Amino acid sequence: MAALGGAACGNNIQPEYSVDLRLLQGQDPLATATSITLEALGTAFRVTSPVENGKVRRLSLRDLNPRSTKVASFAVTVNNATGPVAYGQSPPILLSEEANLVRLAVQVQAFKSLAQPVYQQAIPRLSDGSVVAALAIDDQTTPAVVTPVLLGGRSLDTGGMEQPTRAGFLYNPFLHALFETNFFPTTSTGAATWARSDGTIWLFGGRIPKSVTDDTSETAKDFSGAADKLGVGQLLNTLRVDPIATYPQTMPPFPRAHAAMTEVPGAPDPLLYIFGGEVVQGEPAALAALDSVVRVDLNPTTPATMVVQMTAFAMLSPRTRHTATTMNLLNSEGAPKTEVLLFGGGADGAPVAEIFDPATGTFAALGADAGPPRRDHKMILLPDGRWLIACGAGSADAPMPDVRIYDPGTRTFTAAPLALATPRSNAACFSAGADLVIAGGRDAAGAIVATAEVFDLASLTPVDTLPAAPRYGAKDVAMPDGTVMLVGGREALEGRNVPSNLYEFYRPRPVP
Repeated sequence: MAALGGAACGNNIQPEYSVDLRLLQGQDPLATATSITLEALGTAFRVTSPVENGKVRRLSLRDLNPRSTKVASFAVTVNNATGPVAYGQSPPILLSEEANLVRLAVQVQAFKSLAQPVYQQAIPRLSDGSVVAALAIDDQTTPAVVTPVLLGGRSLDTGGMEQPTRAGFLYNPFLHALFETNFFPTTSTGAATWARSDGTIWLFGGRIPKSVTDDTSETAKDFSGAADKLGVGQLLNTLRVDPIATYPQTMPPFPRAHAAMTEVPGAPDPLLYIFGGEVVQGEPAALAALDSVVRVDLNPTTPATMVVQMTAFAMLSPRTRHTATTMNLLNSEGAPKTEVLLFGGGADGAPVAEIFDPATGTFAALGADAGPPRRDHKMILLPDGRWLIACGAGSADAPMPDVRIYDPGTRTFTAAPLALATPRSNAACFSAGADLVIAGGRDAAGAIVATAEVFDLASLTPVDTLPAAPRYGAKDVAMPDGTVMLVGGREALEGRNVPSNLYEFYRPRPVP
């Protein structure tokens, strides 16, 4: 796609916008299409072109005046005799006055499908890193764009050996391509991450790659207690990640990996809390879960080195590979209140779930209705405001067929009416539109699953089972066009489970 210029005084104020369609493997929605529609969302500009013999002569839009319409997102809908069959949408774009012809790249995908791009370029094999959906912001004129950011992880070197990586990658939704950035994360795996609405990304803790430390033993020195603050910038269709600040660990140190981070409203400013995690302790050295809590002051009045502080309170149970989910509620008087649900990751016999009250700094254990212990699960918000807890692993990494629903209004759990055909651990588990998708993972025998099960998000009833890339540990991240991208994880290769270089997109059913 050509770079789109900012508003300027040009002779041509009605350029032509031409769209190139990008497809996914195994899909050719034009083969049975009767027409295709291109529109500028939020405007009255729309054009429908006939499709003959699986081809459309030209897909373009004219008469869109950038002086009256500054920003537009372009949507493509493919139709056949029964109605819409595929859809694609560009990010919001600052319109140009200068170009006679502006070419856009829009990925068009069939509804309720999971597939890899036809144009998938060679990308590094990545696993175990962090992936967040960040907001790319330009302080000048370009609209903010949601973009996936991949930070750290493990990869394969040129000799096929697995190594930690400090690379950072951005998926550019304008170009539908993954690019390496000039930012190299401090840690490779296990960092707690949080993408804020102001366009910053916070990272805390994680494992330090041995390639950047003098210590080759399994000691606490391999764990970071630093917090990194990043910014994602956007200059037209060029995206970048820039480090804004690094806050070192304070004394006493509190390094950890696989902690859970969440943002909590505060007065005057919100706070980030990091709960638990794991670190190497004892002789002989072994991984140990932590019950301590770290706080990040987003706008500190203290010196910069004190922006990250250990709190004076601790959870009721040490936890690692757990979740921390902020619940914004109303108290009995109708005033807003905030709680944090800490779920999973504890030892046998410890409370599976507990509630943190940030107003008092206290914790309360929830009941046995939380179900059996689990870790590496996902929390998914349901349409009625309750939360689904699924896709975790129990003892010995066995898949958890038990699925729970949490009601934040009553602090109670109930068994979910969701029956997986194949219980699986370390699966990609996410919602998209009206769909709940559970893809890949490992079954009870440890085999990698090559399917994705789709459920209705409201009723939790089965919708379909789709083929999926056989891998586990893939990360899911929401895209600005309504799809969800799955990236990384591990796949089988020559008798080994190695980091994967596959990425797929899921397009949900149309929402009524």
